[in-house]
Amino acid sequence: MAGGVPGELSQYRILGRIGGGGMGVVYKALDTRLERPVALKFLSRRLVGEERAKQRFLHEARAASAIDHPNICTIYDVEETADGELVLVMAFYEGQTVGERIKARGALPPDEAIDLARQLLNGLARAHEAGIVHRDVKPGNLMVTRFGELKILDFGLAKLAGALDLTQPGMVHGTAAYMAPEQAQGHAADHRADVWAAGVVLYEMLSGRCPFTGDNPVAVLYSVVHHEPPPLAEQRDDLPSTLDEVLRGALQKRPEQRYQTARELLADLEGPPPSFSSPPTLAFPSPGKPSPVRSILVLPFSSVPPDSELGHFSDGLTDEVITDLSAIDALRVISRTSAMQLKGTSKDIRTIGRELAVQYVLEGVVRIRGDSLRLTAKLIDAGRDVNLWAEKFTGRLDDVLEIQEELSRRIVSALKIRLTPGEERRLSQRPIGDARAFECYLRAKREIFLYSSEALDRALRYLDEAERIVGENVLLLSARGYAYWQALNSSLASGDGLLDRAHGCADRILALEPDSAHGHRLRGLLSIVDGDLQQSIRHLKLALAKDPNDSDSLAGLLAVYAFVGRAAAAVPVIDKLQRIDPLTPLYQALPGQLWMMNGDPVRALGALSKAHAMEPENPAIRFVYAWALAAAGRRDAAAELLAPLPGTAAAGVFGPLAAGLAAALAGDRDGVVAALDDEVQAAIRRDLQYAWIGAGCFAAVGERETALSLLAAAVERGFLNFPLLAQFDPFLEPLRGDERFEALVGGVEGRWKALEF
Repeated sequence: MAGGVPGELSQYRILGRIGGGGMGVVYKALDTRLERPVALKFLSRRLVGEERAKQRFLHEARAASAIDHPNICTIYDVEETADGELVLVMAFYEGQTVGERIKARGALPPDEAIDLARQLLNGLARAHEAGIVHRDVKPGNLMVTRFGELKILDFGLAKLAGALDLTQPGMVHGTAAYMAPEQAQGHAADHRADVWAAGVVLYEMLSGRCPFTGDNPVAVLYSVVHHEPPPLAEQRDDLPSTLDEVLRGALQKRPEQRYQTARELLADLEGPPPSFSSPPTLAFPSPGKPSPVRSILVLPFSSVPPDSELGHFSDGLTDEVITDLSAIDALRVISRTSAMQLKGTSKDIRTIGRELAVQYVLEGVVRIRGDSLRLTAKLIDAGRDVNLWAEKFTGRLDDVLEIQEELSRRIVSALKIRLTPGEERRLSQRPIGDARAFECYLRAKREIFLYSSEALDRALRYLDEAERIVGENVLLLSARGYAYWQALNSSLASGDGLLDRAHGCADRILALEPDSAHGHRLRGLLSIVDGDLQQSIRHLKLALAKDPNDSDSLAGLLAVYAFVGRAAAAVPVIDKLQRIDPLTPLYQALPGQLWMMNGDPVRALGALSKAHAMEPENPAIRFVYAWALAAAGRRDAAAELLAPLPGTAAAGVFGPLAAGLAAALAGDRDGVVAALDDEVQAAIRRDLQYAWIGAGCFAAVGERETALSLLAAAVERGFLNFPLLAQFDPFLEPLRGDERFEALVGGVEGRWKALEF
């Protein structure tokens, strides 16, 4: 169609050109079969000239077409012309873009601008939750119909541009004035870039001009990264006073300090946001300043004497205070697993606060003499290294539950947090009413986190003793079920008997307390083992609804999203997990696993290299890092990482998998067969991820039968990552085109599309 107007295209008759730009040319057309007007977007050949990019775009367009939302332009179909040109078939809307409205009228009335912003945010939220990020939100991509309905256009097109070029460091894509700072600097961008762009659009609708300007695109990008827009209050006096606060939250330079979701921004736009005045309450500081969101690290309490056998008591009390505070939505609490990494640290408070981006640090010393207990606690402003208060809590060991609650309430009061009725109830609850049973529970939790068979046996004995004292109890059942889960997850034990006992704990918890976060978390983790990932998603989200700061639930949900190839749905989970659990290497590796399983090994390497540096001897992290290196084409580096694992006793299943992968990279068929023999295959067939990895090793050396058999086992266990299987996994390339492989993947597609998130 170069230079001219296309004629017939399938059942569409071109009526005339209605727009065009760098992404392509748009025509109005008539669908002669359904007798309706449509918009046809002929995509620029430079975007889809390469076959892999074309296939990736087709996948993205089909995913976007599945979104049914009144504020998102409906995509009916994707056509391909005889000469290979791609055409998007979209709904046609009579109206004008937001950009055209601003150009014609200048600043819009507040009610109109806020209503359009609400519609924009509702549409973005729905798309983000479905796994789609726009990446080029701007007034020209927002159509307002003659009925006042806002329609977001061009979902997926910006990603197509990025898919072709973003492997080159420093490349930037989008429209300069609406790009988030991370985009402007060529860094990876996620759904929070859309949140930023929505803030820019809202500012422009209210002021009549873009907040970031310059004489050329480079100057505009500099403004985006370095300048703050003038407050709206200085430009017009008919706006709600809260709007500048909302925009300040949307236009934070660092994505982790911005509104984290479109729904968060929408909530503050629809109601008065918290004030930035002292005491600070909103998570959006000015660049270079400590985050004003209330955030706290509870350092592991020390015990006196330091070598006391009751050291478990200090750890357990630390854990329970973290649990209390984590249930408060207005407070970001560093998780137990990260906090315990700092036990005995020599770092000063300011360094800790800066590295973990927390405002406050709690220190405590526990002294036990006979049956007397004294806890000395200090709450410290980490940025200034100044004590806000220091208090002593004293009593008998039997009073530990009251002391724990009193300490938690004192922290909440000092931080001026207003508890919701639900938070008030949770803080007052005493899940274990007997101090002796509580002590057994604390001992058991400490043993569980030692990750050894002997420690798990001791934990179960402590829980038996606690149950003899108080009987059946949700907290004790949760700890018992978690011990069974850890034995399975850490390969410390195996067998259906253990899995059945863990399921029995989950059943009893939910029978006693149907909305228990403990029960739903355990059921969600066990559902991964069962291969029912839809149930896993459901239960883990129910657990997080009750306990939103639980890192185990977040990590489990992130793993499931990786297994099913839903990266955008996982991004908010990544953000939260990294904020509350930044020091746990395995949790820092999970985002890398996610990007690896979403067909982006280059992006995966950043997270995996960081996690590997934190814990270089961890066999799971080392193996996944090597797998990503191999997928990214860095085979020599991958082989170097894999070499030590087969001879490491602690490597477990990663030993033979490492040997199999190394042989596959070398094209050594016999080596793969020897490493992944019948015994190993029988073991890895029980795990969806290991079976998938084994399939890739066999496929790479032409062992199709074994590869297909293992792949079928992975799918049966819940590996429903259709995009990875169908297109992105380079190790499965030799299977593509095989009728059996295509039939298997075709069956996965329907199940993948049916998953609810």
